[in-house]
Parts: sequence; structure tokens; C-alpha cells
Amino acid sequence: HAFLGFKWYDHVDRNQLNNRKYNLRPCTRQQNNMNKSVRLDNTSGVTGVSFDKRCNRWVATLSVKDFRLRKSFSNFDDAVKYRLEAEAKYFGEFAPQKHLFEQYKLTIQN
Repeated sequence: HAFLGFKWYDHVDRNQLNNRKYNLRPCTRQQNNMNKSVRLDNTSGVTGVSFDKRCNRWVATLSVKDFRLRKSFSNFDDAVKYRLEAEAKYFGEFAPQKHLFEQYKLTIQN
């Protein structure tokens, strides 16, 4: 059933077995797709950050609607911070790596 015009529900803690009310929030399909866990084949440990062996640099990427952000860095932490800043700006409360925001001194932008 729909809630406030939303047809999807997001699991705040990304645990699909935790269906308690406090862990569910109404969302759009796009917002639900934003809040993804790190993929199993990820080697950096951070979603959207990878090492490009061809140019020997860290690359941060983020796809949003009709555009994609991509920037390379010589330093891993700079790539992570760029990715997290983009998450805060474009994903807001649905940013999947909010647990890293404090470490990189970031907040969610409204």
C-alpha cells in the first residue's frame, strides 16, 4: 500500500529482514536504490571508490539521474571524501555511507 504517495519502503539499516516500523521509511524507487551496501566485489571498502591501475590513481564515481560524477585522485582519502560529499549533496538521508561522514567531517546537506 502507498504511504504519502510513496510506493516503496527503504530499510534504514539495509537489513531486509528487519521490518520493524522504526527501520522502514517511505521512499521512491530511486531513493531505495541509493541506499545500497558495499558490493561483494568491491576491493576499496568504499562504494564508488576504486583504484585505476592504468593511471595509478584512485577514482571516485557517483551516478545521479541523468549524469555521472567521476574524478581521479592520487590519495585514497581524497577520493573517499569526494564520493561522500557527493552522497551528502545528492542522496541526503539515503546516503549509503553515512557511517563515514563523521570520520571525514561531513554532514547531510538539505
